[in-house]
Amino acid sequence: MLVLLRHDDRAQIIIHTANMIPFDWGNMAQAVWKSPLLPLATGSSTSTQTEQMGSGFKFKTDFLNYLRAYDSKRTICKPLIEQLTKYDFSEIRAALVGSVPGRQGMGTDSQTSWGWAGLKNVLKSVPVSGPEPDIIIQISSIATLGQNDKWLDKTLFDVLKTSKNLKSKPKFHIIFPTADEIRRSLNGYASGSAIRMFPPTFIVLMSCWLAISDFLPFKFLAVYC
Repeated sequence: MLVLLRHDDRAQIIIHTANMIPFDWGNMAQAVWKSPLLPLATGSSTSTQTEQMGSGFKFKTDFLNYLRAYDSKRTICKPLIEQLTKYDFSEIRAALVGSVPGRQGMGTDSQTSWGWAGLKNVLKSVPVSGPEPDIIIQISSIATLGQNDKWLDKTLFDVLKTSKNLKSKPKFHIIFPTADEIRRSLNGYASGSAIRMFPPTFIVLMSCWLAISDFLPFKFLAVYC
């Protein structure tokens, strides 16, 4: 993540998926989100702010709380927080789902929720269309999921099926790279060092698929392990 404080009294927030190493920026496919240029706040810009999900004011609240979470043990972000408080975020139309140090429960009444709880809160404001929605998940690394399907059923699927108006159960599709796709990538088989699925995890996924496909169907569009 980058926070730019410019000489023209504007700020910009840039959130990227790449680690801050040359390899990630040179040959890996990444995503970048950039905020509009944020001006300094005025009295009129703060009078019509709302906590509605997706609004600039809600984004600012969650973003500053995200930075504050890193000051729990020692002061790291306080100077940056004090600077960003002065800016007007009203042009932003986005929701922030952050992940902060520590264990985060699903049930929370805090101003900002993190991780899976945060994602669920965001999805509550997103409508879906069609009687049988499809949810497509693209991933390149699957770590340990435990010895059964509890986490998949009670956390992953439960969160991702959340929406503003969902009445039917969605179908889940998981896209995972194949060996041939890895071979044809810019780095060839060397890309496989960042693509993981442990054999016990694969067994859990397959058993979960067989056990719950009747009422929470998902399928792998491609599997490599």
